[in-house]
Amino acid sequence: MTADKRHIGFRARKREKGFTLLEVLVAVLVLAFGAITITALQFKSMKSSHVSYQRSMATVAGQDMIERLWVEMATNPPDCPSGAGLDGVVDSWHQQWEQFLPSLDKAGAVARTGCKYVITVGWVDERFKDEVVSELVYETDLIGEVP
Repeated sequence: MTADKRHIGFRARKREKGFTLLEVLVAVLVLAFGAITITALQFKSMKSSHVSYQRSMATVAGQDMIERLWVEMATNPPDCPSGAGLDGVVDSWHQQWEQFLPSLDKAGAVARTGCKYVITVGWVDERFKDEVVSELVYETDLIGEVP
């Protein structure tokens, strides 16, 4: 083997070894972008999970209010709850559910027209102030007489 052939083979092998600094930087940049994206998705997932929890609690609270209205009506048949009886129901409901829903709105929680009730379960959560996720409205009709 001549000296020229050995010299050419050495150059070819030298070019094939390892990665250039630019290739490494591009690979690190791609990996960093991927990690940031995965982290952002994880935070969004946690936020959505918490909103789902709060909405589930609000649904149960709304159903609880409807049940309380039926119980109040059963204690004073056949009149639908109104006045002080309705205020007492709202007060006890609010006291029980405020621990599960931060800043549960008591004012305007129940609006009544005859025996038709509109229950608004509204709460405030500073983490979601840019989204409208903190109010659910339920309607129910009780079969009774208007006092």
